[in-house]
Amino acid sequence: MAHITRDEFIKLARASYIKIDEDDIPRVMQSLEAVLSYASILPDIVTQYTHEHEVPPAIVNCFRPDTAVPFAQREQLLALAPQREENYFVVPVIIKQG
Repeated sequence: MAHITRDEFIKLARASYIKIDEDDIPRVMQSLEAVLSYASILPDIVTQYTHEHEVPPAIVNCFRPDTAVPFAQREQLLALAPQREENYFVVPVIIKQG
């Protein structure tokens, strides 16, 4: 069974911005140890399964390639934009730099 110390647990909770009442720490630690214990045996289960069963090859990319397609009615499309600048749509800034 995976083991985590009380100090490690408290550091992990603080780093994760999780507030846990002092009375709940033992119960939550026990649950976390059970999850860690299960996670530690997963590689063995996967290895055993792949040796006993034929595993289909993984699909790397099932989407079409991203290619630009010319659009004949560009001016009609741009006319629908609430705001535009030359041949571009103007959109609000959602990611600020700096």
